[in-house]
Amino acid sequence: MEGENINALINQVKHSEGDSFVCDEQAIVEEYEAISENSSLVIKVFTVLGVLIGVVAFMVFLFVAGIYESSFGLLTFGGISLVIGISLNKVKAGDFKLDSISVTAYLVGILLSVIGLGIMNVDENLIVLLVVFVALISLFITQRFTISFISILLLNGGIVILMFENEAFNLLSVYVAFNCLFFTFWLLNEAKLITYTSMIARLYTPVRAGMLGSFIGLLTLMSFSDALDLPINNIWMASAANVPVVLFILPRILRLLNVQRKASYIMVFVLVILVLLPTTLFSPSISGALVVLFLCFLVNYRAGIGLGILSLVGFIGQFYYDLYATLLTKSIILFCVGVLFLLTYLFTYKKLK
Repeated sequence: MEGENINALINQVKHSEGDSFVCDEQAIVEEYEAISENSSLVIKVFTVLGVLIGVVAFMVFLFVAGIYESSFGLLTFGGISLVIGISLNKVKAGDFKLDSISVTAYLVGILLSVIGLGIMNVDENLIVLLVVFVALISLFITQRFTISFISILLLNGGIVILMFENEAFNLLSVYVAFNCLFFTFWLLNEAKLITYTSMIARLYTPVRAGMLGSFIGLLTLMSFSDALDLPINNIWMASAANVPVVLFILPRILRLLNVQRKASYIMVFVLVILVLLPTTLFSPSISGALVVLFLCFLVNYRAGIGLGILSLVGFIGQFYYDLYATLLTKSIILFCVGVLFLLTYLFTYKKLK
């Protein structure tokens, strides 16, 4: 059905452009079908949940069977599972059952390999580097959504674990800033990226979802840095990327909303700056959540918009909870922030009407 729709669209373009219009119809249809196989968010969510349940059940079975007693057995079985998972993922696109089995085998392979190397007392840094290497290789070998999405999470998670393992906590702020800039680049250059090579076109959606999850995860870690007693001295460096990106995106959103009055421009910028000022130095997670919300709104990425809203509410609540101030001061700050968001709501509601 999707192939018929895209063929009809091509024929419509041909009719409007005339005989001078030439294109590779077969390549366009194949590329469209390859990208559209990743379109259902509900299927993705249920696939991930089913895979996690399958991984837990399979791991319990293996340990009940006593395979944990042999590090060689763990590594062998883990390696075989990795190969099976990646191979099955390349066999047939769009097969829900086969995708679930391949992703389960992939995760089981990584887990067993990590446990086996741990039993052999291999250095933790080397184990994490091996996982990061496997994640990178998986991105090049298979460009299906779930494994590519998990690989992006493993890649970013592995880098954070390396920082923690080597007590390089101050690098976390720099890495948050890098993720902000990369996520911004990836979303704002969708058209160029998906037409650059077929591999990047297939990877665009899973990388976007993986970077969204990784960025929000890093912001959550920064938000709870005090509670986790993380010695991060340069927490403001994350805001050094977040705030300029917010101010860079804001004019585009105003143009998208067809805001033409100069007074409205100034009012919106003042509102956003008032939200950012009290949190820039102490809670870069709030400005990061605004980056997610504004970016995803600009490119109409609905899952990102929802996560951005939830993250913004959660990070503001955490900032309020951690704030070293009297209850009266906290109440005044919360009241002012509430008024700012109500004004923002009234402004956007008016524009939507």
